[in-house]
Amino acid sequence: MSLEENIARVKANMARAALEAGRDPAEITLVAATKVQPSDTIRAAIAAGVTICGENRVQELTAHLDDYAYDGAKIHFIGHLQTNKVRFVVGRVDLIESVDSPRLLEAIERQAEKLNLVQDVLLEVNIGREESKGGCLLLRPARGSARPGPPGHGPAPRTSPWPHGHPPRGRRTRRKPEIFCRYQAALC
Repeated sequence: MSLEENIARVKANMARAALEAGRDPAEITLVAATKVQPSDTIRAAIAAGVTICGENRVQELTAHLDDYAYDGAKIHFIGHLQTNKVRFVVGRVDLIESVDSPRLLEAIERQAEKLNLVQDVLLEVNIGREESKGGCLLLRPARGSARPGPPGHGPAPRTSPWPHGHPPRGRRTRRKPEIFCRYQAALC
């Protein structure tokens, strides 16, 4: 199967699944992981309809950026980002999907401030409080605490995978909207 056929098949499967779930397929975004792919393959994927490329290694990201491999697509950083590599990512990607600690968020904010820009991020929240999972723990921010980042910065929470591979019934599932609203109010 060609790359073009494979991308078309994935998009058709996504659309079918969205409709089966009662959702509009336009609400679903395909992020094509470009891990270990050569620049020519990334360019071909973009030509075949990929609009967002997801990279999880800083070294590959910078090499592909230097090679203009992502031209015509948005870029998401989807891997674990170390604080010492933040300067290579901030301002070069559209979204960092894997902010899993306050320390990393602060490093991103400092770099964004240096560049005078707003870096979009997703916060990973460990709502199950499992030590084996990454993500920030749910802590209530202190009243009157300073909101992180420059004006207009609004990190959105992203939950870590559910404990035991599936969403539990009850409290945690119902808390997702509450978590989002609490963090949005505290951080924005």
